Amino acid sequence: MKSLLAALPLAVACMAAPARAQNQAAQDRSPDFAARAVALYAEQPDIENCRPGRLKPEIRTTLTARVNEVRALHGLAPVTYNTATEDTATAAAMVFAANGSLSHYPGSWWRCFTEDASTGARLSNIFGGASERLMFISMDEMVTGWMTDVRHMNPGSIGHRRWLLDPFLATISFGRVAGILPDGRRTDGAALRIIGSNRVVPEPIEGGFIAYPFGDYPARFWDPGALLSFAVLVDLRDKAASAEVDYAQAQVSVRQRGGAAVEVGRVSFDNNAYGLSNSLQFAAEGLQPGVTYEVGIRNVRVQGQSRDFAYAFRITP
Repeated sequence: MKSLLAALPLAVACMAAPARAQNQAAQDRSPDFAARAVALYAEQPDIENCRPGRLKPEIRTTLTARVNEVRALHGLAPVTYNTATEDTATAAAMVFAANGSLSHYPGSWWRCFTEDASTGARLSNIFGGASERLMFISMDEMVTGWMTDVRHMNPGSIGHRRWLLDPFLATISFGRVAGILPDGRRTDGAALRIIGSNRVVPEPIEGGFIAYPFGDYPARFWDPGALLSFAVLVDLRDKAASAEVDYAQAQVSVRQRGGAAVEVGRVSFDNNAYGLSNSLQFAAEGLQPGVTYEVGIRNVRVQGQSRDFAYAFRITP
């Protein structure tokens, strides 16, 4: 899949997937996409005529609850829902659904394009796709997809996760448009607006860092193909200070508690200051549910001083 976002430092896009091979036959026999899409709305969308409909109030409640459930696992303060920016997220979702395509910069020639759609697309984590056999993704699955970042238009990026785990994030808003196109394709577009609502972090973060996964971590927010990640929070009052972290000489280790070391690879880092201002990400091979793993990250330069960090995690049911 060709990346649309190689140079984008803000938010990132996740493509909805057709049914996987092992589920393909069942998906074809059970065409419930339309019924599940209909159930999202208090007022049904009319995609052909660029009318996005109106989501049921419980959809935004569920979405906000799932985001805050994830944030709580990392000791982060909850976000609140901002109805004032919902129109931009909804307009972006409308454009994605109508065109069966994703971009943070949809052109004015896209069907259903508006300035609100342009704003929402630029300031959101986005999601979408269109095909005859598109799987319906629940709200829980959507949040999980943004956390694991395994189906990503920029392979190796964890941009969705970085926004959801931003300790300075204060508010979110959401739009989703799903249905059947005139040509019979299923289409789904969503935007989670997460840019533009910063605050002072209300409480210290345990250990002064944000790691994924961390502690006892529910399997529903994990995928075996997901990269692990780590970020240092330098100043609770100043997001920009978190860029003053250097991982160039850092050494990463993962091992089973009381057991063997785990192979670590695909190590990369940046200080690109989107979502989390700094990020170290890496792969750990063969992680198993129910096993406690200990992570060591040595020789991280924080404001010119060398620091070592350690934490543990376990994937739980």
